Amino acid sequence: KPAVHQKALILIAGGIWSCVGILLINISFRWVALLSYSELFIAVGIGLVSAIFISIYGFKIIAQKNISRIALLPERACIFAFIKWETYFLIIIMISMGVFLRTSNIIPEILLVVIYSGIGLALFISSFEYYQVLRKKL
Repeated sequence: KPAVHQKALILIAGGIWSCVGILLINISFRWVALLSYSELFIAVGIGLVSAIFISIYGFKIIAQKNISRIALLPERACIFAFIKWETYFLIIIMISMGVFLRTSNIIPEILLVVIYSGIGLALFISSFEYYQVLRKKL
């Protein structure tokens, strides 16, 4: 199994959280053009507030637990150990749900903007938990 240093695992985890956050925000822009100005204002406002709450009370805690778990690994660990093995299954479910939401036309565009921008921004903000730890270790 390919092994990397703990610092690399932290960097990989933070990088993936940042990239996925940016990807989700970018996907939310697909629906922005379909909204009126008032709908856009509401969607962005709710998305920002949601992102702050999701980041503080959800993803930040998950990132801190993940960082603690990585710190308990050997100095060099498998490159895929940046998340727990069980989490890979959860990621597959989340991706599947995201594809379903985007393609089913069940959810109105204004809600898709809120969901995708809120979760995307929360992931991006929370990714800095990893970078702060990495900066302290250097």
